[in-house]
Amino acid sequence: MNTQILKRINEEKDISVYKKLLTVLTQWSEKFPMTGIDSILDRVVEKGKSVLPTDKYALAILDYILSMRSFSASVSALLNMRFSDLPAEFQPLANIDKKCQLAFWFVDGRISDMVKDLICLNQKTTTGFFCDSNGKKVELLTTISN
Repeated sequence: MNTQILKRINEEKDISVYKKLLTVLTQWSEKFPMTGIDSILDRVVEKGKSVLPTDKYALAILDYILSMRSFSASVSALLNMRFSDLPAEFQPLANIDKKCQLAFWFVDGRISDMVKDLICLNQKTTTGFFCDSNGKKVELLTTISN
């Protein structure tokens, strides 16, 4: 397939996930004002689509979270879920020390296993990547379908 077409498809997916993020945060903020979500919503609006990770697997995890049955389930999962709590098909698994282990997310000098850290609210760029517990970049064994 033409690389230009693939690039456009990926951009469409990014925009779709960003719209879902805006919708979920807006619904929560309107229903439950003064809970802190409004400040997250403000940063997401201010930074635009750049809050999303460039890693397609991380983007697929966010898409799964934001597509839950209700906005409250999505917000709860977004803020509280760890990678180990994700369904098996979304857990970022990597070959670490010759074992299949759950990968972490490295961004802004921090290592995390929280879904919320896939959204880059404080950073200027979305340079996050999956890593081992020491911050060394790893290649995932799990893949997503286009």
